[in-house]
Amino acid sequence: MITLYNKTETTFSHNGLGVLDENMISPVVHEELNGLFSLAFDYPIHAVHSTELMPEMLVKVPVPELSEQLFRIAERTDENNGLLHIVAYHIFYDLAKNLIEDTFVVNKTGTQALSQILNSTQFTHRFTGTSNITAVNNARIVRLNPAEVLLDADLDNGFQARWSGEIVRDNFAIAMLTKRGSDNGVQIRDKKNLTGYQSDVDYSSVVTRIMPEGYDGLFLPEKYVDSPLINHYVSPKIKVIKYDKVKVGEEEGEFKTKELAYAELRRLANLEYSQNNLDKPIATYEVTFAPLEKTEEYKNFSALETVNLGDVVSVIHETDGFNVSARVVAYQYDPLMQGYISVTLGNTTPKFTDIGKDIKKVETISKQAQDDANYALTSANGKNTNFYGTITPNNPKLGDVWYKENGDKLEMWVYETRDGITQWFPLLTDLTQEEVKQAVAQAEREANEALDNANTAFDKAVNALNQSTRTAAQVETLETKVTQNTDKITITASGLSKLEGRVTTAETSITVQAGQIATKATQTSVDSLTGRVTTAESKITQTADTLLATISETHDAIGTPFKVKSWQQGTLSTTDGSEQAATNYLRSDYIAVNTGDKFIAQLIDGTSLTMYYHYYKTQAPSYIGYVPTATQYVESLAIGSYTSSTIAAYLLSKDIVNLSITASVLTNPYSSSTDYLTIYKIPLAGKVAPSVITWNGRKDTSDSTVWLFTGSSWIKLGDVTATANTVHSWRIPASVQATITENVYIAFFSIKNGSYAGIYNATTTPYTLSPTGTVDYVQISYTSSSASVTVPTNATMMRVRKSQVSMPRRLPQAH
Repeated sequence: MITLYNKTETTFSHNGLGVLDENMISPVVHEELNGLFSLAFDYPIHAVHSTELMPEMLVKVPVPELSEQLFRIAERTDENNGLLHIVAYHIFYDLAKNLIEDTFVVNKTGTQALSQILNSTQFTHRFTGTSNITAVNNARIVRLNPAEVLLDADLDNGFQARWSGEIVRDNFAIAMLTKRGSDNGVQIRDKKNLTGYQSDVDYSSVVTRIMPEGYDGLFLPEKYVDSPLINHYVSPKIKVIKYDKVKVGEEEGEFKTKELAYAELRRLANLEYSQNNLDKPIATYEVTFAPLEKTEEYKNFSALETVNLGDVVSVIHETDGFNVSARVVAYQYDPLMQGYISVTLGNTTPKFTDIGKDIKKVETISKQAQDDANYALTSANGKNTNFYGTITPNNPKLGDVWYKENGDKLEMWVYETRDGITQWFPLLTDLTQEEVKQAVAQAEREANEALDNANTAFDKAVNALNQSTRTAAQVETLETKVTQNTDKITITASGLSKLEGRVTTAETSITVQAGQIATKATQTSVDSLTGRVTTAESKITQTADTLLATISETHDAIGTPFKVKSWQQGTLSTTDGSEQAATNYLRSDYIAVNTGDKFIAQLIDGTSLTMYYHYYKTQAPSYIGYVPTATQYVESLAIGSYTSSTIAAYLLSKDIVNLSITASVLTNPYSSSTDYLTIYKIPLAGKVAPSVITWNGRKDTSDSTVWLFTGSSWIKLGDVTATANTVHSWRIPASVQATITENVYIAFFSIKNGSYAGIYNATTTPYTLSPTGTVDYVQISYTSSSASVTVPTNATMMRVRKSQVSMPRRLPQAH
């Protein structure tokens, strides 16, 4: 649920000013690792809460991993298509408006430093902070806002430079962690030319042969340290890396012999490969789920729908012969559907651009235009440049304009050719800066007012035309008049009363910072045009209101046009209403209905559609009373060093679907001398995949990790550390449920660090399966119609389907 709150609200457990779900269009939550955290969406300009969606109001939305988060509206733009475009930033950015005047953090850990930073602001706030960074450091912070102090990596005395860390923003709670995310063994395979998947692999920085150099020209006898991947490339890629702290001497921290120094140089060079991945390319992977779902290769990427920001994903480059350990560095998320739109992976963390600084720049841009020494802006025609400052601009083009400051005067120069000479020529030389600003502002106001009025009348005319053909002739006439009048809305430099008689050389083209002003209508003609537009607005508004009232009165008679939240590719069975695969049908999600409701299917323009309607009633959950009888497979493994990635890779190699898993469940499968793997096959008996799996048991004497097969990969569900029988509950994401059909496969991987490796099952039937929802739905009937339909008795849910090959471009949610 997406909720709107007043800008001064302090309690967010209620529904605030209202719920936005019904009318919100195309919402996107975007978050970057140590970067921007924002929300953007469209909203109909005449919908119920449109007048309340103003700057500084608060919106609460679902996001991945965390509870619902607060975003403060920063931008509201009226689009020409009858929609508002709203941009909001996470509540964290309220800190960008605060200020730390002066504080000196001395010998503090991450938590202590974060606490001092948040407690040193000019005015109080609700934000609190924690950190798991134990390193101690110092920082003097003077006249900076807390947001930039925490995240700007270029700030020498900021948190990133002194303590580093990755931020988790959970409403008013801030956590600075040594590293965000985890490694759950998720793997994908790099695929070229795959719709919805893009990989950008940069080999320019790869190094496979390092010449380490110590203090005072200390080199290894063998000179080089090679990467294990050196033969994966056509030729060695060599780099000299200096390690000035490796020094032979008698002082503290120095190495007593050259041999000890050589060993340290070899160790440091090898760390460049094993930890810094210098021998692997810089890679970025963009996965967009909507187009990818239509491909056969989607199963290779479905596990990405379970990852969180900062998580590690292993990208297997089979043709290149190496793997890239990437991290989730950004995502786009649909808070209505509560699923990822896209995920970005990278093996380098993107550099943070502080939104707090951007906000500050926007607020002070007018003052900077006068105070900065020199800068340039692209003019309104997109071709020329407006230069500002006292120094002659370099590399100008014909038509460029230079605003040259000369004391309290602002001279205007143009770069053009006169008498065969191309250079800067003076245009205006005796105007004060304030006079130019006032004249430009007045001209801009007059032009914008007239244009806005004309455009508004035109938009309303088009709306009325769409609503009723009876007004078509009137609207067409008005459209012609507005177009003709709009052509006259121009601005002439010689018509500016304060400048008349002083502009002598450039009446045809004066370029100003606000844009290109070519000619100017007289004030009388602007007023006259405004009057005509105002009258037209009144007539069209009355006509539109009348039409809307008429449509509202007929809803009860012809049915309410409904809108669908989400379309899926596939059809519905005419026998029982169950989902079936199909490429030529689209089906909706469940729509809540009441007996007697009337609906009619329409396109956005009002055209009726033939639609299949399936009606459902509720019944008890399908898993009640069902106790699955699992079968078991066990394997002893040589004791070794395993990571999540290697465990996932080994499990994938077992070819689980074809593996013989037939043994009965044992109470205590274990090994006393090896690591141990136990896999369970849990039949679904024709039921849909559960949303939750529970297991009653405990570890033996060694901990185990628990894994789930998704159909194409293994994902880690959790750990078993309990020493007494405990009911463990693991939730299966909806995206993974869709990949599970006949059986659920669960694996326990026990690494021996005690007397025994293995697990204890509390019983031989230790598993229970929870229903996907609180109820199941049973089809009552179905029908097809292009006219209105009436919901039958006992129906509580409805689904619709439509014969169509491609997905609709945009259909908002149901009424």
